[in-house]
Amino acid sequence: MQANGGAVADEGEAKKTGWGTLGHQWITAIAALVTALTGAGFFVGRASAPSTPAQPAPVTATVTVTAGAAGGAPVSNGHAPPRSSPSNTPDAYFTGPVTFGSINLDLNPPAEGDENDIADHFGSDLFTAGESRMRVWIDDGVPGRDDCSRLAAADGTNQLDSLHAGSIVCGITAKGRPFRLTVRVSAASDLVTDAVVWNA
Repeated sequence: MQANGGAVADEGEAKKTGWGTLGHQWITAIAALVTALTGAGFFVGRASAPSTPAQPAPVTATVTVTAGAAGGAPVSNGHAPPRSSPSNTPDAYFTGPVTFGSINLDLNPPAEGDENDIADHFGSDLFTAGESRMRVWIDDGVPGRDDCSRLAAADGTNQLDSLHAGSIVCGITAKGRPFRLTVRVSAASDLVTDAVVWNA
């Protein structure tokens, strides 16, 4: 009887001892699993996080100033670019944008000058205060030096009205330089043109 009772007691002890040992193993295994999952979640989150966008490279601008004719000093009135003579306008004295007020096209770059200025009125009319003569080009195509010279010499006037974007004006300056003005902006406060002035 005692032997039997002793055997049952021994089994109970064995069960307790086995479960206690497994309990520690389970706790250790669960802790390891939680640690592994936490670590994996951290790295997956880092891998899927958006990377910082690359910063754009800074833009560098180069400005070239051309020396003027008198004494080699740069010519600038703060409104017009320095002179240029591109290959598609041979024999050009000046080519570039010109915004009217009162402008003398015999100066390079064109600027307010004297009684030979060409001035705008209401941003749509041009008139000359001196000997310059002008005429609107109405034929097809873009007129060249000789076209503008012939038109202005034959039928030039000192006043043109109702110019608009796209109008082409041919003329001759007081010093005999043929010119072409292509109107880009015609507004109440501005008459902006692309100008070509050829040598006389």
